[in-house]
Amino acid sequence: MTNFEVDIKFTSLGMLILDEVQLPYGKGIENVIGGSGSYASLGARLLSPGNLSSQVGWTIRKGHDFPPESLKQLETWDLTLSIIHEDRCLSTRGQLNYLDSTLATKSFKYLTPTLTIQPEHLQNTCLLRSRSFHFFVDPTQIIEQTTRLQELRKAAGIITRPAIIWEPKAYSCTPENLQAFIEAMRVVDVFSPNHIELARITEKEIPASLDERFLEDLCVPFFTPQNGGSHPQGMLVVRAGDQGCFVKSQSLRKGLPAYYAPPEKPEAIPHASKVVDTTGAGNAFLGAFAVGFLTSSSDAIFAACAGNVAASFVVEQVGVPTLSSSEDGTELWNGENFFARFQAYRARLGG
Repeated sequence: MTNFEVDIKFTSLGMLILDEVQLPYGKGIENVIGGSGSYASLGARLLSPGNLSSQVGWTIRKGHDFPPESLKQLETWDLTLSIIHEDRCLSTRGQLNYLDSTLATKSFKYLTPTLTIQPEHLQNTCLLRSRSFHFFVDPTQIIEQTTRLQELRKAAGIITRPAIIWEPKAYSCTPENLQAFIEAMRVVDVFSPNHIELARITEKEIPASLDERFLEDLCVPFFTPQNGGSHPQGMLVVRAGDQGCFVKSQSLRKGLPAYYAPPEKPEAIPHASKVVDTTGAGNAFLGAFAVGFLTSSSDAIFAACAGNVAASFVVEQVGVPTLSSSEDGTELWNGENFFARFQAYRARLGG
């Protein structure tokens, strides 16, 4: 399913997880497509309609029990998929339990051993030539895996440097790892924790009301030369849930609101009642951010806007949004065109 002539803009090394979803009112849903790789690829795909969809690449390790209907659903996205058949293994499965009727409180556990994606799984595929890569790993792993990725690309005669988008594993976000995060940020282009994770790393107490000043304060250690945090090209993108995101680099500081407003600001953005479940929104943000960054001549604000809009489609249901088309062939997700929503969002921001 891979074509070496395809121009791949984005590849996630995140996993696909088949979730067993337990809702608080007793109903269970099986084989829900989840995992950081699924949602990051979806975010990139939202920004890549029609014949551009093949520019989103993804490697899947599929166990012998992988449901045919789940694969068919993924194939409707028309990605460049590299499927590794693990006939002696179970597919990666997890149990996602929602603990209250708002779906805001949840727990997760793996039900099977995980089939992770490593740089070696991209060998002999066009995905190795991707112009950007998404990782969901801890600080040690990001250094190891980006080094290995570059070695594999060099061995394949690929001399360009890709953009590296990194979101950290939550377990690694501790004060003891602050210096490890600062050092790891030097090897990536975008480091993107959420505000809770970054507050843990920097030992900051989260205020009742988030604002740009607090989010920028969380970024300070990563741009302090005394800490070694003076990487001139590194960018820190703080994902802050219904408060949007904050983009910080040596030359830029900018906060952007979420597409859907938090409850205390219903006048800012309409239809906040459409928010159902935030699972995967942060991953989708990063997939769209990566593609937006590449297609806009490295405009981080454009990319962040694309990320916020991509996240808005993910929060509208449990699982992934539904793909369809209008009578004139326009691509629709949950019945709406991504770019129409993107333009409306940009217009609300005055740009």
